Amino acid sequence: MTRMAAPLDDDLSMRMLVENSSDLLARHAPDGTYRYVSPSCQEILGYHPSELVGRSPYEFFHPTDLKEIVGSHKVVLDRSDIDTVVYRIRHQDGHYVWLETTSHSIRDPDTGEVVELQTSSRDVTQRKTDEAVIAMSFEHAPIGMALVRADGTWRHLNAALARMLHREPGTLEGTPFIEALHPDHGLPDGPELGKWLLKLDGPARVRLARPNRSAVWVELTAAVIRDAEDNPDFFILHFQDITEQRARERKLELRLSRDGLTGLSNRRAFETALAAVLRSTAPVMTVVVGFADLDDFKRVNDQHGHLAGDQVLRAVAQRLTRALHHGDVVARLGGDEFVFATLLREGETAQGVESAVRAALKRVRVGEVTASASVGVTVARPGDTAATLIDRADHAMYKHKSAIKAAPHVVVDVDADRESR
Repeated sequence: MTRMAAPLDDDLSMRMLVENSSDLLARHAPDGTYRYVSPSCQEILGYHPSELVGRSPYEFFHPTDLKEIVGSHKVVLDRSDIDTVVYRIRHQDGHYVWLETTSHSIRDPDTGEVVELQTSSRDVTQRKTDEAVIAMSFEHAPIGMALVRADGTWRHLNAALARMLHREPGTLEGTPFIEALHPDHGLPDGPELGKWLLKLDGPARVRLARPNRSAVWVELTAAVIRDAEDNPDFFILHFQDITEQRARERKLELRLSRDGLTGLSNRRAFETALAAVLRSTAPVMTVVVGFADLDDFKRVNDQHGHLAGDQVLRAVAQRLTRALHHGDVVARLGGDEFVFATLLREGETAQGVESAVRAALKRVRVGEVTASASVGVTVARPGDTAATLIDRADHAMYKHKSAIKAAPHVVVDVDADRESR
């Protein structure tokens, strides 16, 4: 027959828990005087329990933390049965230890007066040291850093980010994140920003704005900090200033996308811009693409030199640009070939655009040099690409060129072009 073990005495069980706890457990008079201190105080503070009983912990508190401690003591005595405070207390050898103490008041059941305080204290020195290191690393990081709440508001900016934005520390805290973004930022606001940050799987380029509205290009990365229920609490953001890098890239992009002789877009830039127009244009709008080619241009270069030929090409580029609307795309494909794309405005037709371009390209004369051009246009249809439209406009131009090959129908005048400016 199996015998059941007898239950431990409740008081003995509690005493064993208290005396073997790694936390410093204590009982206090309402004024804080120690009545009992657990043995762990020797490991944490260097004192034997008997050295503390009958003494006030206020003898050992760090002076800087007294206000916080007094406030917590008052809360437990007056308004609440429990409160937690973090503070420094002097070790027996003279250095200070960080403790996190939770206090609980014991009240007389008849009068409601506090008759005793019970405290549980944990050594959090390492945690506080780690927090201080992290805080220093954050504040003095050479790149911009910030804490942003999950609701899309600024929580804190470090010194580098404040300098980057030309703002005083603290001026953005509590305001929407978009307050510091360029008007053309394109980012969501409020909680939707948090969702966007969660999906961010690498650096994102974002334009911030200073109070004078000048732009600052940054490379933004984000890490999420979650709460106890695994919901996003806030984000740690890193901001690397790439304004100068962006300016260099932009200059390079322009060089790569421009024709060096005329300043027009090149083929690559034209095809990219036209593809974007085709993607974004509403069905009710009509896209017209045109192709212009100078007739017998090789003769101009052979007989009069490339300098005269370059002047003709520049004049055609200027006339062609002015014949179209501001914002229309005009490019030189190379040699003596030009293309353009325009959206028809109300009352306009493709034939009208073609006629306007032809009318704009008038007689060109450089000394004895004359040149002619042929023009063809096409209208975009569903399913067209930039390449198919250029090809179709090219065919339209050659069809027209063949029909009037014997008589040039467009002549551009360099001298007249100069006089018209």
